[in-house]
Amino acid sequence: TSDHSSQPDSHLSHTSHTSRPASPSQSVPESLQQFPLVSDQQQQLSSSQLSSTINSLSQQLPVWAHIPVAGAAAGVALSGILGPTELIKCRMQASTAYASPMHCVRATLAAEGVRGLARGLGATFAREVPGNALFFTVYEGLKSTLR
Repeated sequence: TSDHSSQPDSHLSHTSHTSRPASPSQSVPESLQQFPLVSDQQQQLSSSQLSSTINSLSQQLPVWAHIPVAGAAAGVALSGILGPTELIKCRMQASTAYASPMHCVRATLAAEGVRGLARGLGATFAREVPGNALFFTVYEGLKSTLR
């Protein structure tokens, strides 16, 4: 098999995630933004196109366990996007010192470096990974039950 490590990044480039926060009326619900990530992760787990380590783990799991693993993997990918985005959104809500989201990003990078954009990332992982695993397990379970 070939290395597909760059595949999720190319997939993320055409999703609706942006670096600027949108108002609630303009934004797509977060759970809807995750479907392409979970579907992609689920297909990769099912088709054995992952690296040998993850592929080995996938083969050891029963079929029903692929869904929460795919959901958790999507949570990891999603956290990398949501963490910095939510940080900028919160900083803009808490302060009037920023003229735009990009101004906030530039000020954060100037003051704290790239690590500044990673503040709170652990909490985002702690929320998204198990949350996505549970959400998509329930979703897939209900979907198959209602068919």
